[in-house]
Amino acid sequence: MTSMLSEVVGPQGYSLQLKLDAAERDVLELAIRNQYLNQIRQNAPNHVGWFESNSLYDYHLGCERLVHNRLWGKKSRTFSADVVAMIKSLDFIRVLEKEFGQFEISGESGFEKEEIYWRLVRPGQKEDVGPVHADQWFWNLGNADTPDGVERVKVWIAVMTEVGRNGLRIVPGSHRQEWQWHGEFRDGIMKPVFDQDPDAIGLELPEFTPGQAIVFNDRLLHAGAVNCGEKTRVSIEFTLFSHQAKRASLSEAVL
Repeated sequence: MTSMLSEVVGPQGYSLQLKLDAAERDVLELAIRNQYLNQIRQNAPNHVGWFESNSLYDYHLGCERLVHNRLWGKKSRTFSADVVAMIKSLDFIRVLEKEFGQFEISGESGFEKEEIYWRLVRPGQKEDVGPVHADQWFWNLGNADTPDGVERVKVWIAVMTEVGRNGLRIVPGSHRQEWQWHGEFRDGIMKPVFDQDPDAIGLELPEFTPGQAIVFNDRLLHAGAVNCGEKTRVSIEFTLFSHQAKRASLSEAVL
């Protein structure tokens, strides 16, 4: 089998080999739910009872009780250092270390030294998903620094998803092409804007099941898929800094 590292730095630009087991997914779900309820408790204490009594995945059924757009900024969805340390003790991190060597997790937003964050995507809500972009563009706009001698690799994990109805769309091989984009100041930072027709670039939606991860090159074009399912989609993501991926990328460029 081709290694995960080879898939990420090679022509494909991504790997679907990483999958969390049910126990690991339960740990992530509980961590998200605890932070989610705490945020609601602080900002809408009169309504927290409904959310305590219902599944995280039914969030969309009760979200009219909240000011959704104000409640879920990235900072409120970023795990604390203690939770990050707990997540880093899970077996899937050992799998990533075997493939990418010892790595650091980026803290590009300045909220934590290492940032792992989660996202809620309600059914039918286009504003809940990000537009087409490559993560590299955020870094190119000067939003954060990258240590010398490392390659950035993104890890995205479906905690709750419905196969074929939501997830992350990608353009295989797009990390080896040049694309037209520009920067725009929005929400307090510079953000990239894709200048080409997103319907003409070959976006694909892999078959994500709960616990399925996609590990991808930070130059790969991707976008959130509008949730066509019946449940709130929940995912976590982070960027890792890998010396091993840098060496593999340089070797690949020579071939």
